[in-house]
Amino acid sequence: MKKYKILILILGLSMIFFGCGKKTEKDPEDVVVEEDETVVVDEETPVEETEDENSASRELDKKFDELYNTKENTLELVEFIDENISNVDEPTATGWINSLETELNRELEIHMNELFQRDPDMELMNIEGTSRYFSEEKVDEIQNEELKNLVKELFATHYKLINVEGAFYPLVDYESLAGYNEYISQELGKYLEIKAMDSKEYPFSDGGRVISLEDLRNRIVETEKYLTDYQDGLRREEMVKEYRLKLRGYMEGLPNTPISDFEDGKIIPEVLEDFKKAAQLEDTTTGKILKNYVDDIENNDFVIDEEILRKADDYVNEAFK
Repeated sequence: MKKYKILILILGLSMIFFGCGKKTEKDPEDVVVEEDETVVVDEETPVEETEDENSASRELDKKFDELYNTKENTLELVEFIDENISNVDEPTATGWINSLETELNRELEIHMNELFQRDPDMELMNIEGTSRYFSEEKVDEIQNEELKNLVKELFATHYKLINVEGAFYPLVDYESLAGYNEYISQELGKYLEIKAMDSKEYPFSDGGRVISLEDLRNRIVETEKYLTDYQDGLRREEMVKEYRLKLRGYMEGLPNTPISDFEDGKIIPEVLEDFKKAAQLEDTTTGKILKNYVDDIENNDFVIDEEILRKADDYVNEAFK
């Protein structure tokens, strides 16, 4: 059961969102030209060329749809995208990467089981058990050919391997996915950038916070900026969950990184100082929440008790409702 508990941890930290479904895209808006409007057309880029480009995008998108429904593995999607994404318009490219990211998350448990089945001798841990992530440069050191081929395929499909409690687990490599940002919408690109921060270094692990309070605060603010800029965003629901997850960990602490002193229950001075910095962000939801939270803590003689933590929960649950 342990590996499934850890998978749940990975899924929770990654904030995997299965509701995204198949890719979505918007049709180009109709362009209306008034009769007396003068249209200047560059001779080197005739209107027919734009129509041809749209037609090419539609044709490639149709092929993508067919592959999406008939593929044997997601690597086929990656190879198709890499070969064709520069030849389609932004809405089409955005739809492709949206679909790819959804598939990668859906297949996490499948690949977790494959890793355990093909690595009964814990060869990955023997090679790089002291590292947080399994390095792609170490793949050739794997002696088990079936395991080696699987790990190579995972890396090629935008996964990475993370060491959690004595075993390596697959994780979507958002730093790698962000390499498509030049082709996709700003919104999805920003989403991938935020996810890439966590892909590079999880904020929480093994029951504690593993990044600085300042870094966690900055990630919370970046997530809020996405929610503010893209109020009808494709990934809004997921990002609200991610915002609340990080805000709760920031405000309440975790078992191995509490926000209060074990002896007297009072808030740790460094934590309070960081809370006050967040409270200075007066024009943000985060700033307003932390201002109220700091007031609550001060009015409670700086003691972090159950009542204070309940208030923190209430603030978090009300954020971006």
